[in-house]
Amino acid sequence: MCRLFVALLVLALAGSIQAQPLADLYQRALARNEAYLRAELVGQQANAALRAKAGEAWPVVTLTLGSSFIAQPGISGASSGQPDQNAALTFDRQMTLNVSQPIFQFGKHDAELNEEHWKVQAAWLALTQIELDQKRLILSAYVDALTAQQLIDIYRRQSDDLLNTLRLSRMQFDAGNLDAFAIVSAELQYGRSVKDLLSAEHQWALAVRNLAALTYQDTVAVGAEHVRDIWSFLPNQMNAALLFARDNNIEVLIAKTQWRASQYGMMAIARATLPSLSWTASSTFGASDQQTFGVIGNADNRVSSRNSADSRLGFQLSVPIFNGGRALAQKETARLASQLALRALNLAIENTENDIRDRWLRIETESRYQDHLKHLAALEADKSAYMTTLLEAGRATVDDINATKLSRYALQIEIVQGTRTILQNKVDILYLLGLL
Repeated sequence: MCRLFVALLVLALAGSIQAQPLADLYQRALARNEAYLRAELVGQQANAALRAKAGEAWPVVTLTLGSSFIAQPGISGASSGQPDQNAALTFDRQMTLNVSQPIFQFGKHDAELNEEHWKVQAAWLALTQIELDQKRLILSAYVDALTAQQLIDIYRRQSDDLLNTLRLSRMQFDAGNLDAFAIVSAELQYGRSVKDLLSAEHQWALAVRNLAALTYQDTVAVGAEHVRDIWSFLPNQMNAALLFARDNNIEVLIAKTQWRASQYGMMAIARATLPSLSWTASSTFGASDQQTFGVIGNADNRVSSRNSADSRLGFQLSVPIFNGGRALAQKETARLASQLALRALNLAIENTENDIRDRWLRIETESRYQDHLKHLAALEADKSAYMTTLLEAGRATVDDINATKLSRYALQIEIVQGTRTILQNKVDILYLLGLL
């Protein structure tokens, strides 16, 4: 009874916490998800690589500054009969401005730019995939927590119902209509119902803890009203879902972008073997100051300055001739990479369609089974009410009425579990359609 009291206390405290909308749970989870944060950085890195590739079409301007000092010692030629060599100090300065730009590359740069563009798209789609994966886990855990709540309600009603049977049995025993064995049997069945209730509360606690862990919280409360509208996004027909998935399934979208990037990569490598034309312009400005000092006894001291300027404009045609077969090998590698990417795309479409068909079939078969269970549950409810009347009249045993009640609650439990199966498959379909 102590465990039951603790479990009921936990439920009461959880009930006092306001249920959180799914959007809040998603935001909380993604804000601290390391895989998501890392994927954001990868996307930013891809954007930077795209900007770098786009910048290759613009001119490259380089400014070079230089200076040097040259000291030359003086030498007297009096003892050797040679002319005196004056000492000199020279200070040279030079500035060169160089501008270069490719003019025509037969579309090589455009192909490389398009390849980087699709790589950027793939990087951000990978971020979206992590987001969808996280939402799928959270929504699935949310459904599990709701299911656990519903099961607790059923087990509690079952326990209360069997307790009423026990009380009624004791009244019949006091009236001399039942023997002691019937009381023991009723108490045993009630005790088992309490055990089932405690087990259900334990499963509920685990489900809530799992949801709280996914959203980086200590505890969380759930409410059916926050998931009621989600299921309306599902298409009514499987064929419509299959068509929608071809353009919206995240794995298909990633495979498409990777395939397109590989096509442009193959094009860029092919065009790298063609000639390229570029132009280069440069201007050089120089200045030189020199001061000479006469040797001892020679007062030949002079200061001189000299300026210079040089401008050039040139064109460069680069024609690849031979590179040891590397170009052919690179072309073949790029061609095979494009074929592999296309195969991956086809496989992603095939797997997605198979998954949708599988989930759709499970929903349809489980829904038909649910309809039959609900019909049986209604019959069992009528039978349980009739058996209670018979027990009061002393025409039925405790085991008979409890067996009827347990059968009715077992059907209700199976209905709830079947509903969970349907909802979990709907979660999977929403994920496959990119609608989470």
